[in-house]
Amino acid sequence: MERLNAFFAGIRTYLREVVGELRKVVWPTRERVVKATGIVVAMVAFVAGFLYLWDLGLDLLMGLLFG
Repeated sequence: MERLNAFFAGIRTYLREVVGELRKVVWPTRERVVKATGIVVAMVAFVAGFLYLWDLGLDLLMGLLFG
């Protein structure tokens, strides 16, 4: 029984510490999140486009070499 009480006491302590740490977090504003998301989406689109063009070029090159 003592081990069970110690186990639940540890869980309570952990949860209290988690809540305390979450209160220290400085959450970003909505505008900052929207801007950061836009930058990420734009970079993903740019890299995807670059890789697509690179793949087309390599496909053309391989077609010329081995076709």
